[in-house]
Amino acid sequence: AFITKALNPNQPITEDEVKPVIRRLAEAGCQLIHIHTRREDGFPSIDYDRLRSYMESIKDDYPDVVFDGCIVPTTVEEWELAK
Repeated sequence: AFITKALNPNQPITEDEVKPVIRRLAEAGCQLIHIHTRREDGFPSIDYDRLRSYMESIKDDYPDVVFDGCIVPTTVEEWELAK
């Protein structure tokens, strides 16, 4: 979950990078997509709106795809919000 562009330049991080990957996975027949929601700097995020946006980007075309969204709190404040 802590892989950034510095460690892997091919790592999709932004919404514009992640959504096409999700679509390609669904088009290829993937039934389960495990995804780490990240901030723009690449670090884990608890941004539920972003995760929802990822799911909604393909749900009409691929309603049977299951998302395993990984929300990883990285600060004390985020842990409190995630409870």
